[in-house]
Parts: sequence; C-alpha cells; structure tokens
Amino acid sequence: MSVEMLQQRLGVQFADLSLLEQALCHRSAAEEGLARAHNERLEFLGDAVVQLCVTELLYLRFGQAAEGDMSRIRARLVNKGFLASLAEEIELGPLLILGKGEEKDGRSKPSLLADAFEAIMGALFLDQGMDQCRRVLAEYFAGALAEISDPVGYGRHPKSALQELTTERWRQTPSYTLLETSGPPHQRSFLFSVSLGERELARGEGHSTKEAQSRAARAALVLLEEELK
Repeated sequence: MSVEMLQQRLGVQFADLSLLEQALCHRSAAEEGLARAHNERLEFLGDAVVQLCVTELLYLRFGQAAEGDMSRIRARLVNKGFLASLAEEIELGPLLILGKGEEKDGRSKPSLLADAFEAIMGALFLDQGMDQCRRVLAEYFAGALAEISDPVGYGRHPKSALQELTTERWRQTPSYTLLETSGPPHQRSFLFSVSLGERELARGEGHSTKEAQSRAARAALVLLEEELK
C-alpha cells in the first residue's frame, strides 16, 4: 500500500501531496522528529467537514425525518468506531507515520485510524474544496445509509422507542410483566409481556430479562406502527 494507491482508492489526486502526508502523521512522530507537522489541526478541520457532509446526506436522503432522528443517525455514523472501519476499508493503518511509542499497536488502534481519516478529509478540503469531500464521503457512507430503512427507529433501543411512542400518542407508559421462567439455572429463559393499560401488546422471550423485554418491546412497536399507518 502506498500514498499513490490511497489516492486511487479515494478517487482523488492531491495537488499538494504534503497535505496528505501531514494527514497521515501522528503527533508522536512529529515529537520524535520523524516529520515536521502532525495531523491534529487537519483532524479538527476534517471533523467539521465530515459532520457537515453527513448531515447534508441525511437531510437529502430522509426528506421527512425529524431533526432528532437525523441527529441520532448522525451520532451513530460519525463516531470513532465507524470512521475507524472506513479507515480500515482503505487500508490506512500501514500508511500512518508513528513514533516508536505508537508503533506496537497504533496502526490498528481505532482512535488513531479515525483521527487519520478525519485528517485526510481536512486535507482534501484544503486541497480541492467541499465538492470533492462530498463525493468521497457519499461513496463511503453509501452502504451504511442504504441499510437505514426506518430513520425513526434506527439506533433506538426498542424499550425507549416504545415509551416515546406511547407517551406521545396515548400519554401512557408501557408496563412489563414476567410471565414465566424456565430452563436450567445455567440457561434460564424468561418470558415477558408488555402492556399499555389493560391491553397486552406483545410478548418476548430471551435468556435475560433485558433481552426478553427488548424483544417484547420490538414486537409491540411493529404492532402499533402498523396500526397507526
């Protein structure tokens, strides 16, 4: 893997290659005299670029989504874990310029990978402007966005989502009842029902009370959202 191959994967050709090289340089390398400048300023800029581009993608893709739903989706997508996975996708690790203290595991450390990805976006913004950043980020976020069929429910815990729905619609909170416990001590199974007032909405079973209640809540959400269509 080389800087040239990285540019090919991104579909760009930097006019000022020193910007890209700086984006790959961790502070530890600069402190040890291995490079003149590290990538933290570019990361700061790139963070804002990624936030804006992903916000625009969400705004255009989900035309009827509420602000809160889009904010929740953005928080799930623009985080160290997801950005690190994008960095791994373009095999960024081997290209990082690290000091001796970071060489042991720095090339696979999610925080360093995510920071470098943001720094590259900052460098690309300075080199070629926002349109190129939009194009690159649209390509790399396309798969994750395509998986979001329901912006309202995405990233929400079923119990929280159910409570939000019932409180807003009926001014009631759901209640959970343990109906049955079965199985040997090392593999218990719990059966819960979830009700709204006197009406039982759904049931869920799992190997923990949390899992069983979540499954019951998820089934209740499906039922209520279908009824509200």
